[in-house]
Formats: sequence, structure tokens, C-alpha cells
Amino acid sequence: MKSEEVLKKLRNEASQNKKSASYLFYSDKRVDLLFYALEFSKIIMTLNMDKSNPTYENIVRSINDFQHPDIEIINKENKSIQIDEIREIIY
Repeated sequence: MKSEEVLKKLRNEASQNKKSASYLFYSDKRVDLLFYALEFSKIIMTLNMDKSNPTYENIVRSINDFQHPDIEIINKENKSIQIDEIREIIY
């Protein structure tokens, strides 16, 4: 599936206004899941927000810098996930 197709599906998911406390991105294929997770986070966090709004840019920047307080990214380095990380996610 092409990148734009995946992003279109993510935008569609976000537009349905289903609220979830968390999303898990998983794949057994070599795709850039971090990229898609970050893009989906930006879509969700800026839904219906005007791009000229300074808050929009602040949200996008904080997500890109892995600094947004509402977003936790596990396994940024694409290594094996440790059991302590799973425990922290559950907690």
C-alpha cells in the first residue's frame, strides 16, 4: 500500500470521531510505523483545527520532537521491546 493511501485511511479513521485512549501500530512488514504513528497523532490532535492557528504549529512541532505530553512512543529505535516497557504501557 502506498504512503498516501495509508494516510488517507488514517484521516478517514480520525474523521469518524471514535475516541480511544490509545492506538497500537504493529506490522510484520518493513514499513515506517513511527512515521505513520506520528502522522496519525498529528491528524488526531489537530482535527478541525485551522493550520494558521499558532496552536496547530505548536502541536505539530511537539509531536515531531517527541515532546507532546499526551503521546507516548515506545520503541523509537526499532529494537526489541522489553518486558518493563510493556509493564509501563499497561500501567
